[in-house]
Amino acid sequence: MKQQTGLYTKILTIVIISLLMVISLLLFFVYTGLKNTLHDQLSGRGNEIASYIATLGSEDILLENSYLLLQLINKVKSSNDDVRYIIIADYKGRILAHTFGTQYPTGMPKQITPFDYASQTKLFKSNEGDIHQVTSSIDEGKIGFICIGLSGKSMQQLLTSIITHFTLTGLIITILAVLAIGLLLAKILAPIRFLSLAAEKIKHNDYKVRVYYRGRDELGTLTQTFNEMVCELAAKDKYNQKLLAELQEKDHSRDILIHKLFSAQEDERKRISRELHDGVGQSVTSILAYLRILLNNEADVDQQKLIKSTRTIIASVLEELREMAVNLRPPSLDDMDITAIFRQHVFDTAKHNGLIADFSADENIKNIKVSDNVRLALYRILQEATTNIVHHAHAINLTVSLTMHNGNIMLAIIDDGCGFSADVLHTAKEKRHLGLYGMRERVELLNGQLEIKSYPDKGTSIIASIPVGKRSTDE
Repeated sequence: MKQQTGLYTKILTIVIISLLMVISLLLFFVYTGLKNTLHDQLSGRGNEIASYIATLGSEDILLENSYLLLQLINKVKSSNDDVRYIIIADYKGRILAHTFGTQYPTGMPKQITPFDYASQTKLFKSNEGDIHQVTSSIDEGKIGFICIGLSGKSMQQLLTSIITHFTLTGLIITILAVLAIGLLLAKILAPIRFLSLAAEKIKHNDYKVRVYYRGRDELGTLTQTFNEMVCELAAKDKYNQKLLAELQEKDHSRDILIHKLFSAQEDERKRISRELHDGVGQSVTSILAYLRILLNNEADVDQQKLIKSTRTIIASVLEELREMAVNLRPPSLDDMDITAIFRQHVFDTAKHNGLIADFSADENIKNIKVSDNVRLALYRILQEATTNIVHHAHAINLTVSLTMHNGNIMLAIIDDGCGFSADVLHTAKEKRHLGLYGMRERVELLNGQLEIKSYPDKGTSIIASIPVGKRSTDE
């Protein structure tokens, strides 16, 4: 709406400025033409008065009868209001009579310069306004010269009156033209305004809007094309919504499947851990007990050494079985707080693999209710990351931290190992290597984010961020 109002105002402003410019030019040309015309009329009038005086006073000029000449010019001056003064000179330019009375103006010439052409006109400024001085020669200056000063005041008043009326007429025409053009513009721009409003509704996904215009001109074609475009957009939007719903349904099903996969994997880990601990572990413990009985009943020293060696090997196997069972599913994962579990895992890993470890955690994490899924996901990420560090990174230092930021619990795992290039990470993503891919899937199922940064010979950092208050699909 604002854009359409601006367009209307701009066009109307251009029209007004154009009309005012045209009227101003017309006023200029009219003023100049009238001024020249009135100037010519004054010159003609001066020549007529001079011709009249010359007809009546030529003989008196030759006789240099100043008295009769003075009576003549005073009579002519009194009968013509626009005549300010009259001067009569002989053929030599000497002044014989004038209408200034006893005091001849100091600014006026003492004599008239003779010339042999019909007349000349000069413009003077005075305290009464412009004075048009017309000097006419009598018989090509052989008899004398007559100089008549005509006031331009009446001419200026007439010129001002004409220009004033012309200006008022121009303003009235401009106002009427602006009103007419404004109404016409409003009618012309109405479909464009409706198109603008419709486009604004389409911007907010309202595809039911239509613009109606019955004309067969360019606006009609534009309106028809616009309506057809809206119909196509509505059909495409409906199709896109259908595809989006199908995609969301597939993503939902995929999330459920992945969640069930992880749940099945954890259940299998629990089962195997329990079997190792309760089944195989108990059997190995029984073997150790039987070996001790054999050792106590055996008198042969060599056989005793053999039994002792066998018990040592089996005890080592039992220890490995117990460690494997713990790694598959630590019993403390469901009992201890997340900070203690993570600290224990970090320092146990460092102890058994010769790493220098550092672990830190925000104090408020102990008081936060962390769901089982979040706890398990973060622990598996820590477990996978530390396994990779031990087997592939050749690192010396391991730094792990648990922090809270904007309602998210963040796990950061940093090592100073050999690292890897972006191509390796991209290849692992494309081939969906279970380690990195499993980390990302676990985090995304919980609406979190996983960031992995690594550079050759500069170590690796893994940062997982999961909202504490949000749960996965099936939780």
